[in-house]
Amino acid sequence: VLDLQHITINDYQHERKSWKLIGNRAVVSEKSNRMRIEQVKIWVYSADSSSDNSTSENLASVNNSSEHIALYITADQGLIEKYDNRVTLSGNVVLWREDGSEAHTETAIYDAKKEILTIPKPVRMLGDGQTMLGSGLTYDVSEGILNLKEPILVRHDNNTGKSN
Repeated sequence: VLDLQHITINDYQHERKSWKLIGNRAVVSEKSNRMRIEQVKIWVYSADSSSDNSTSENLASVNNSSEHIALYITADQGLIEKYDNRVTLSGNVVLWREDGSEAHTETAIYDAKKEILTIPKPVRMLGDGQTMLGSGLTYDVSEGILNLKEPILVRHDNNTGKSN
């Protein structure tokens, strides 16, 4: 078993930075093709670098002119599959999109080859004064298309100011 502290993983696709992962600790078994990582942070970069206006502090903190961050994810734990380039996240998973919206769930899977994020379990979406619940979600990062399954609008604010 290999025990690593404060790790950083960068993944490149076609000479372009695809995603970056930072974790506090990683455990790798020689017999396994998996790496378990604690306290995961992931930045997913889009192929389009024409825009670099990030509305979230988490996105802006690592943004630079050559890399456009489409998605920032945090989780208690991550599991990287070595040969299929997939990261499974679990425990307090929070995703921030470049439009300022957030998704909260317990499990998410990012397939770096297909550039698709899948949330197979219930999810809570926050953004633009709305709160929505869904039974799951898929997000095609390269196309910027989000599909919330069985959406239910639970809160909608017409204005941002409070009224009595």
